[in-house]
Amino acid sequence: SGTASNWVQSTAWNVWRGTSSSAFGTAGNWSLNSVPTSTDHAVIASDASNMTVQITSEQSLAGLGIH
Repeated sequence: SGTASNWVQSTAWNVWRGTSSSAFGTAGNWSLNSVPTSTDHAVIASDASNMTVQITSEQSLAGLGIH
């Protein structure tokens, strides 16, 4: 058996909903109503209203999950 490492523990994941548009930089597209930053963990969920995520400038995240 192996050892798991690099677990992420977060109380608030910022989940992509895509309800306003496909723009990554639009706060209304995210569950926490704020655009994720380099200290945030973001998730692109399979049940999002809009599965297209349009990134028009460089973005940094602490982590990204796709579910």
